[in-house]
Amino acid sequence: DYIDDEVFGYFICIVISSTFEKLTNLICLCLYELALNPDVQETLRFEIMKAVDDKRGDVSYERLCSLKYSHRVILETLRKYPIVYATIRTCTKDYKVPGSDLVIEKGITVFIPIYSIHRDPAYYTDPEVFDPDRFQDLSVQEREVGTFIPFGEGPRFCIGSDFSILLMKLALVQILSRFSVTGCSKTKVPVEFSMNSNHLSMKNGLWLKVEKLS
Repeated sequence: DYIDDEVFGYFICIVISSTFEKLTNLICLCLYELALNPDVQETLRFEIMKAVDDKRGDVSYERLCSLKYSHRVILETLRKYPIVYATIRTCTKDYKVPGSDLVIEKGITVFIPIYSIHRDPAYYTDPEVFDPDRFQDLSVQEREVGTFIPFGEGPRFCIGSDFSILLMKLALVQILSRFSVTGCSKTKVPVEFSMNSNHLSMKNGLWLKVEKLS
């Protein structure tokens, strides 16, 4: 169906405004994990340097989309730190939970703890370990449905998901092609979160050491 310019513009504004603040937190958390896992950071930088234009220092959209390891790093960041740590859904029909006598009746509100699901050892081996290789193609195919839902699931799936991942890739390219990131004396391990927000937000900020590459 035809969408006029005003409606389309409104749609774009919603995507950008709902993405920016949460995306900033997510980029910081990704850099935090890269600082704690220098081997992952070096592998990621190697991929990025091959994609960056030597003369102009930028990267094309096509090359950005082709950064497979970068994509896995971002997905693993979303697994450990889903910015929206829980979601709520209303049951649309009676549902019996497999392997139990529990019946969720139609109309019941269901709280889905995304953060806890993503760190459940039943679904992820060593869930506290930052391991981008969890998201290699074969591993993804074997994953149980509903165990990786950083953007939600079904008809209410976040419309800004692809845009968010693309912007994260771009941010990582711009940062890691120029700087190295390490921990410092003020870096908290593990990271501390504020409980006064409906999404993951660092308590008292996040401290890292950033140095220009030689």
